Amino acid sequence: MRRHLIRMILGLCLGLVFLGHAYHLYRIPLLSTLDAFVYDARLALTAPGGRDERIVIVDLDEASLAEVGRWPWGRDRMAALVDRLFDDYRIRLLAFDVVFAEPDTSSGLTTLERLAGSELRGEAKFVQAIERLRPVLDHDQRFADALRGRSVVLGYYLNNFSTVQRHGALPSPVLRSQEGSVLSPFATHWSGYGGNLPALGQVAASAGHFTPLQDADGVVRRVPLLVGIDGGYYEALSLAVVRRLFADAPVRPGFAAGADEQGLGPEWLAIRTPSRELRIPVDAQLATLIPYRGGQGSFVYLSAADVLAGRVPDNRLRDRIVIVGTTAPGLMDLRSTPVGAAYPGVEIHANLIAGMLDGEIKAKPEYVLGLDLLQVLLCVLVLALGLPFLGPRWATLLGLVVSAGLAAVNLAYWHAGLAVPVAAAFCVSVLLYAVNMCWGYFVESRSKRLFAELFGQYVPPELVDEMARDPVRYSMDGRNAELTVLFADVRGFTSISEGLDPHELTCLMNAYLSAMTEVIRRHRGTLDKYIGDAIMAFWGAPVADADHARPFGGDRCLGIGGHLAGRDAAAIGQRLRDARGIGLLGHAGAKRQQRDGPRSREFEQAHDRSSCHINIPKQCGIAAGPKPGKTTFRDAEQTTFAGDFKLSSDTPARFKAWRGDGRALISRPPALRDRSACSRRMG
Repeated sequence: MRRHLIRMILGLCLGLVFLGHAYHLYRIPLLSTLDAFVYDARLALTAPGGRDERIVIVDLDEASLAEVGRWPWGRDRMAALVDRLFDDYRIRLLAFDVVFAEPDTSSGLTTLERLAGSELRGEAKFVQAIERLRPVLDHDQRFADALRGRSVVLGYYLNNFSTVQRHGALPSPVLRSQEGSVLSPFATHWSGYGGNLPALGQVAASAGHFTPLQDADGVVRRVPLLVGIDGGYYEALSLAVVRRLFADAPVRPGFAAGADEQGLGPEWLAIRTPSRELRIPVDAQLATLIPYRGGQGSFVYLSAADVLAGRVPDNRLRDRIVIVGTTAPGLMDLRSTPVGAAYPGVEIHANLIAGMLDGEIKAKPEYVLGLDLLQVLLCVLVLALGLPFLGPRWATLLGLVVSAGLAAVNLAYWHAGLAVPVAAAFCVSVLLYAVNMCWGYFVESRSKRLFAELFGQYVPPELVDEMARDPVRYSMDGRNAELTVLFADVRGFTSISEGLDPHELTCLMNAYLSAMTEVIRRHRGTLDKYIGDAIMAFWGAPVADADHARPFGGDRCLGIGGHLAGRDAAAIGQRLRDARGIGLLGHAGAKRQQRDGPRSREFEQAHDRSSCHINIPKQCGIAAGPKPGKTTFRDAEQTTFAGDFKLSSDTPARFKAWRGDGRALISRPPALRDRSACSRRMG
């Protein structure tokens, strides 16, 4: 736990950074951009596609401008267009995604009126002629007459320039300052506008703004449904169209339970219809997400010139909602959207109208902030506290599971109608995974490599791997432990060596030592050294093993004889001497060298060529005693010998075990007299 503490603290600190972004204490631009990208991807993947026949766009396209003339067209032509649509095609409702802010002077009426008031002031016939021609020449009035009494919704735009610019007239606000006082902290407020001529606004059934909100990346994803201007609240063009379809049904903001106490804004705008209540989701700015059906062409487009000329079949327009707009690049109503880099603004309104009628607009209420916080917090806790304890394979699996779960939950939110941000949770997951993997590779792996390089000089790779999983438990500090120690050499090595040439002797010893080493390692022993023709190994350290004498149970003795069969065993005799007792573990002496082989780690160790015999008493824990010429056996009562241990006639004189008080303990270990089961002559 302690060795992972730094990684866990680092992961939690990274999580705090992302939690601050999710809580809107500050905004990280990269995460906001990624959230927008993910939103666009989800929108494109789940867009219904197809074509909605309920809404038709009468397009002021390049063909219309080439046939009828440059924009703006005279109001007489616009009046003719309105008459054609209502009288001949019997449309249900007409909306304009254009503004008529300035008078039409194309007829020359204003010039005639100026002459009648100056140079031709006394010419009665001239003045009478002007009055007789006024109904024909006053194009604005003709257009106003065409609008009167019909379901026509005009459009206007908003601005927030540094110098206030206001043109034309605004319609009546949907909510007055008293009714909309609760909306003031949430609605976007605008200082300027470009409205329609008062004469047109007074006769139109309704009007709405067509100004969308652009996100930081310049993409249009939202439209404010209610905006504040001079204390009043005005509706968007799409909302005005939907309300007009239901006889200008009133709109009211809707609040969740307890929103007043918590200071939360409205979550929806409600329109009461004869059959049901339409709820349009809004965010903290009273803006709604645009439910794009797909790319450009999701609605029917008809050229305005064809409509004016009557070349469109009646069934294409009857009982349809018609929006007059433009796709001509020169009229600059092309927007960057999630479904197109140059998307007609008029189709944005069509998407909104269809989404409101179908109830298919995604919601992004203020409690979405809490959902984002929760998913970021869960990802941080799971990964920051879990990854440090896992290896690369399981850590990758956990990262994939968390990412897949995050994607699945987010898609479930989306299909439930909620647009929940996911970038912060996903990025913190990726970052935590990357940090843990880098930490594991550059810090822990380096430590483990150093650990393996150090202990690999003494310990088999299998045990090194086991030790590396928890290196804190192992160190080079001295300690006491009960071990099983093996000493083995070749019987009659001198005679054998005299009968072989150097090359044959080398091959024979390599085969013998390799086989012995392989057996020792297979039984989880630690190879200590090669001493001429002898091998020293021990069990029970550095990895503790309560049953460390297990390989020597019965008459098995590691099964060395069987392993050596077929490896010139007939020429080799071997004897085993093992001892189990108290050993002093530590690191001392020269560093042994080791080189890699074709396997993960070969067992070649440094060969101590300075001695070709084993000092058995010394290796088994017998040291110089308190009296000259004598030796004392430390902890002799805890030591057991096994093997073919033949004592010479002078052994009792120089091999005695003494207690600390100088009393003789043993002079000839009785346990060794009959234990020769492990002694075999090979061949």
